[in-house]
Amino acid sequence: MAFIINTIDNVLLNCTATSHMFSEQHLFSLYYSLTNDKYITVGGHHYVSVTGIGSVTLTMILPNDISKLTFTNTLHIRG
Repeated sequence: MAFIINTIDNVLLNCTATSHMFSEQHLFSLYYSLTNDKYITVGGHHYVSVTGIGSVTLTMILPNDISKLTFTNTLHIRG
């Protein structure tokens, strides 16, 4: 069981077979802007713009500890 320290509205975080996606740039702990137009396909026909790539670290409060989970190679998409 994990508890969220801060609640953030309108956040998109998705773990898929190909990559991780996150919509809040200010929460990236490491970030590189992409200068070329990059897109991913969602649902087979919706194109979503990718504006950067980096790492997102989430801090979780567990019953007996605090744990950090870092998603690397995370795509920044506009949410």
